[in-house]
Amino acid sequence: MLEEEYIPFDPANYVENPVALARIQAHITREELAQRLGVSKADIAKIEHSAKVKDKMLARVKAVL
Repeated sequence: MLEEEYIPFDPANYVENPVALARIQAHITREELAQRLGVSKADIAKIEHSAKVKDKMLARVKAVL
């Protein structure tokens, strides 16, 4: 029987959006991030699906995490 080396899951290998990655690594939901930022959950979803995130938004997210 061959034993394969265990490789832990790292979201950074799969998630390109920095806001989504920061949220996942902080172990919070979109809803909780939205509450902390004072925006809707739909706004967070839109940001997380964007190809580019503005530096100002990234700074806001980092500040509340």
